[in-house]
Formats: sequence, structure tokens, C-alpha cells
Amino acid sequence: KESRIDIGYQWSKESHNINISQDNPSQLPKNRISASYAVYLWKNIIVAFEYDHDHDYSKANGGTNRFNNTATIRLTALI
Repeated sequence: KESRIDIGYQWSKESHNINISQDNPSQLPKNRISASYAVYLWKNIIVAFEYDHDHDYSKANGGTNRFNNTATIRLTALI
């Protein structure tokens, strides 16, 4: 079966206060390392597993200086 592996690195600079409100306290991470694996189950169906490791901005820049890990499973139908 056809499959693929992706590895990525993302970063932001001076983006610690973007999209902040009382209703939505989420922030962009300072940097992110990600890896994913996707495989075609059938002709038009893909299942993908993704892992993201985020590092927040330092407290001096309004962040928490913490790390966050997220795992996602995605099922995609190509139409």
C-alpha cells in the first residue's frame, strides 16, 4: 500500500500575543516539531497519524515556557 512519512519544524517570532482573548486563550507556539505517517487504506481513503511537540514562549514574553504534546488520527476521503 502507498504510504508517506513527513517530518517538520515550524517556528514563530514575536507571535506570542496573536489570537488572544478571554474566549480563546490559545497562542501560537514558539516552535513545533512534527512527524506524521499516512497510508492509503483504499483507492480514495487515507488514514494519517500525526504527533506534534510544541514549546511555548518564555514567561518574559508572555508565554508559559512549557511544552505541549498532541497526537492526532485523521481519516480522509478524497472526492
